[in-house]
Amino acid sequence: MFCLAQFRLKVRKSGNVQGKVKLHGDYVRVDVFGFEHQDAVRPLLDNLQAKLLKNGLDPRIPWLNNHKICFRFM
Repeated sequence: MFCLAQFRLKVRKSGNVQGKVKLHGDYVRVDVFGFEHQDAVRPLLDNLQAKLLKNGLDPRIPWLNNHKICFRFM
């Protein structure tokens, strides 16, 4: 079985977008660097857990061992 505790990933996509994914407690944190449209995406993903809970949705993601996901734009 894949162990998320040891999962670290640094990826480079098209353009100058870079990201890092790391497990922090019960959260999978996705750090995004150099995304030119972050001002448009940030309002959608900031406080994602609270937004999901407010709408009666479970913020845990089953295919990520029921961890929650958190996005940070740098």
